[in-house]
Amino acid sequence: MAGRKKAATAVGTGVVAPATGTAPAPAPAVAAPAAAPAVATKAPKGKKAAHKAVVAADQATTVPTAPADQGIVKPPPKAKVPKAPAGFIPPSAADYRGFRPKRAELAVVPDAVMELKAFSNYGSVFGMTAPPADHVANALDAAFKWSALLAESTAWLDYVKAGEGMAWKDTLGLTDRLKAPFALASANDPSLLAKYPGLARLLGAAKQIAKKAVATKKRNAKAPAAPPAAAPAAQPAPAAPAVAPAAGGVTTTVTTTQ
Repeated sequence: MAGRKKAATAVGTGVVAPATGTAPAPAPAVAAPAAAPAVATKAPKGKKAAHKAVVAADQATTVPTAPADQGIVKPPPKAKVPKAPAGFIPPSAADYRGFRPKRAELAVVPDAVMELKAFSNYGSVFGMTAPPADHVANALDAAFKWSALLAESTAWLDYVKAGEGMAWKDTLGLTDRLKAPFALASANDPSLLAKYPGLARLLGAAKQIAKKAVATKKRNAKAPAAPPAAAPAAQPAPAAPAVAPAAGGVTTTVTTTQ
């Protein structure tokens, strides 16, 4: 009877307890309800996916887009540009004009350096008066590195110039749209000019320069012209002496004064 009671109790709880009193093992019949959690987990996933789709669609319709005429002005990349040595004074370009290698010569410099370093009978071929092979190889290698640095610097300079030009093109397009509103607002409230002096100069610099040029032209036009210098008074020419014949063949000269 005790064994039957234990078995009945175990069946009621869904666990079969062996008669030996050991830990109960899970019954095979209980495995059927395990499918329910799997169905329950699929529903939340579907709801989350639907919710994400709705949020994405909402964001796609509400995110503002920048007008095409404004553009996007990005800062330059972070680059540490080396400075020239202190006290450096560039020489005149005439000092090294005509001493640059051609492209074909520059392209074979690395190979020439390797061959010079491996030249076994350099002295017998070039003679005793030739510079040492390692000196020539090191000089070619150093000059080639300078040429490579110049090419990289030129490409970087072209990139920086293009970036600066495009950045200011887009930026000035934005600031130009602020000039008229700021001029109208400052005309109604002149205190804005004192409150924002930097912005006032930025938005009205060209206008102020034009006004100064026009005012200068007007002042120059109104200035009285200098009177011409008086010509010196003409001196009277001396009178020519009058010669009258006298009696007896003697000529007398009569001088008249004015």
